[in-house]
Parts: sequence; C-alpha cells; structure tokens
Amino acid sequence: MDSNRSVEEITTEEKKNPIGEETEHRQVLQNGWKGSIEGQSVNTAYDDIVDKKSNYQDQTGGTLKFLIFTTETYKDGTVRKYKYEEVTFDGYKKSVDGNNKPISNTLNWQAARRSKVS
Repeated sequence: MDSNRSVEEITTEEKKNPIGEETEHRQVLQNGWKGSIEGQSVNTAYDDIVDKKSNYQDQTGGTLKFLIFTTETYKDGTVRKYKYEEVTFDGYKKSVDGNNKPISNTLNWQAARRSKVS
C-alpha cells in the first residue's frame, strides 16, 4: 500500500461557570482518534480490509476491529512509533479510471486510543 495518512484527535469540551466564581472551568476530554489512509493501489490491501470487515459483519453481525501501527520520522532524526487500538474503518472510496491510469483509494478510520510504542 503506497499511501498518505491523516490523523486527528477526537475531543469533547465541557465548560462550567459556577455561580459566584469569576472564572470558567474548562475540561477537554480525549475520546479517540480518526483519520484516513489514501493512495494508489499497488496491491490488494485496501480491498482486503474492506472484504474482511464485510465478511465479519455478515458472519457475526458485529464490527471487526483492527490495530494500526505507525512510524513517524522527524527532521531532527527522532523516530516515534504509535499503536492505534480498536480501529474501525468506513467510507471506502476507489477511483477506477481504467486504461493505464492508476487506481486510487481512500479509507477512513477511527480508533479508541493511541499509545506510544517507542
């Protein structure tokens, strides 16, 4: 899979302004992560994910959960590895233009949590 990724934190905000207090109390709750994987098809990886997800739902009625591992390399040489857990996929798009043009895919995902591996 030759791809680009996007990652975004999912949060909710709670604000309270107690009677008699001048300042507002704000709390930001971390609810998970979401993103997308997109790129040209160099193999069947995108279709394999969608097929596994569909087959699991047909057989069990449930939602198949995945793990995503990423490696980030920064310009200063720092390498960070993350694990995204309880990943679900949706929004699969495939552009099939035919002829000699490449096939491109987009697959959205959402994860319950992210943990630093190294």
